[in-house]
Amino acid sequence: MIIDSMKMCNIGVYKGSHCIQLSPESGERKITLIGGVNGAGKTSLMDALQIGIFGSNTTDSRDEQSYKKLIQQKISHGQKEAYIDITFRQVAGGKETTYSVRRKFEIVSENKVEEKVCVFEDKKKNEFLSKNWDVQSNSFFPYRLKNLFMFDGEKISSYSSKRELQKLIENSVKILFGVDNIEQLSKDLDYYSVQKQKSLAGKETVAEVEELEDRIDTVKKEITRLRQEKASIRSNKIDKTSLLLKEVETSYEEAGGVFLDRKADILNRVEREEEKTRDLEKRLVALAAKELPLVLIERLLHRTYEVSDMEERRRYSISKEAINKERDIHLMNLLREEKIPGDQIEKIRGRLATEYEYSESENFVSLTNVDIVTLKVLEHLTKEGLDSTKQEAVQLVEDMRTQRSKLMLAVDEKDCLPEEGVIGKLLDERNKLKVQIETYNTEYKCCENKILELSKTRDAMLVELKELLKENLDLIHQKQDIDRIMVHVRKVKDTLALLRKKVTIDSVNEAMKEMTLSLKALCHNTLPIDSITLDERSFELNVHSLDRTRIDIESLSAGQRQLLCLAVMWAFKNLSGWLLPVIIDTPFSRLDSVHRVNVLRKYLNKVSHQVVILSTDKEVDRDSWEFLKQSLARAYTLKFDNKTQSTSIVPGYFELEEPRHGDS
Repeated sequence: MIIDSMKMCNIGVYKGSHCIQLSPESGERKITLIGGVNGAGKTSLMDALQIGIFGSNTTDSRDEQSYKKLIQQKISHGQKEAYIDITFRQVAGGKETTYSVRRKFEIVSENKVEEKVCVFEDKKKNEFLSKNWDVQSNSFFPYRLKNLFMFDGEKISSYSSKRELQKLIENSVKILFGVDNIEQLSKDLDYYSVQKQKSLAGKETVAEVEELEDRIDTVKKEITRLRQEKASIRSNKIDKTSLLLKEVETSYEEAGGVFLDRKADILNRVEREEEKTRDLEKRLVALAAKELPLVLIERLLHRTYEVSDMEERRRYSISKEAINKERDIHLMNLLREEKIPGDQIEKIRGRLATEYEYSESENFVSLTNVDIVTLKVLEHLTKEGLDSTKQEAVQLVEDMRTQRSKLMLAVDEKDCLPEEGVIGKLLDERNKLKVQIETYNTEYKCCENKILELSKTRDAMLVELKELLKENLDLIHQKQDIDRIMVHVRKVKDTLALLRKKVTIDSVNEAMKEMTLSLKALCHNTLPIDSITLDERSFELNVHSLDRTRIDIESLSAGQRQLLCLAVMWAFKNLSGWLLPVIIDTPFSRLDSVHRVNVLRKYLNKVSHQVVILSTDKEVDRDSWEFLKQSLARAYTLKFDNKTQSTSIVPGYFELEEPRHGDS
């Protein structure tokens, strides 16, 4: 659960409308710091949060009149209407849902306040939640756990005494682990016993009651007889015949009956596998009619292609030289016509002659005499065609080998098909036994139906008897009934006592481990401890130092006792398993600078995924601010105006730097 915002109007010193954002900015920046001097409205803000979420469950007494009185006290002086709007998010089944709980209050007379609750789910009004929110809110934020998640640092100090600490631990164990439910159930049984014993009064209707009881007894006996008959049909008929059927079916299977039952499938499978085999053979023949034989002379084809390619390049070079020579003759004639000096013409002729690779007297003879089209075909075959053909051939051969194995298996199954005349007797016997079992099952079902009908008749007569006893209960029969109930009540109470003891021991062991971890985290440098132990009967807490000696809690400083109480509450919060915001008013009450640093470093950043701190400027001073500011999502200051006698909520924390990542 994440509380995103709270809007309120005319609540305490908050006259008019006010809105405050509370959602964490990230996993690291999850703390909202709200500062205010004494009387500025920190307590009213905490009360508004609790009223907005819990409604009538806010007060410990859970009495409607107490709640109405609290609302009257919280509405701003001189105002008739007020409201509180809490918006929060909840993740369930991987889906995040946003809820808004709006409570509107109106003073209709001096001692009467009307409240209207409206709940929105993803901005759509939810009629069911609106009508039943004070009950349904328990599935979002259990009101019985609110003191573990919303508390006043000043009140924590009230738990510092040994006796009060025991009460805190005892109540937490009972609430978190269901011990209080077990105790309440035991009390309810006591109350039920007393009420039963008080009911020994009524008129005598012995004959009528006895006659009805006789009829009930007759029906019960008939039900018992039918149940025995049903059991006999099951054991002597159905089960025995089923064993015979199993033996016949075993013989039938050994004689090949399994294959006979699957004859059509087996024959179809053989036909399919033969068809697949023929198809693969056709594909192999088709491949052999194309390029596959050339694989046998692959090396010769590669050599032929290399020689033919070289000859084609040489043929191209000779052709190119002939063109160049004709060009050079034309150039020489042109130079002579231009009357260029002869020595220069010879130099040019010599220079051009160096470009020729072959002499005019060289006679080129082709060995392969391959044309360009054939050369392209050879190039395709040698570079990719034959490789592709070989791969296809290898794959087809492998497929053929696999397919022939499948065909052989199918043929083997076909060969296992027996002659129907060989196992005809077994088949007839099997069918006969199946018919017998079906008949016995019908008899069995008939008994069941009769038992069901008689059971309904018996239940109806029992209801009639109950009503008769309720109206005119015979004292003797009632006494017998009550005596029987008392026996069972005592047995149940004994079982509940054992259950309570077992649950208490298990929960105390879990609590000891968690409290030890929490206290070590908070007091590691000021109170070196080894462990915490709890007595499962008295819930007395003992702290042991590193040398295993017991530390007297009364000897601890006020700050150490407060950290001990904080560690206990932290431990039970973790044991609850609920992911809920933690809201603390005056968290550093009675803590010196050393213990304050421990709370800042070890507690506030770890206690929850969302933390709201209500503090005075003396509690979170400049030094504390430096510790906190890296974890702040936002900060506010509650400013009280003496003229208007009202408080406003402004961004920033007193005169210190406003966090850049905070909301305005």
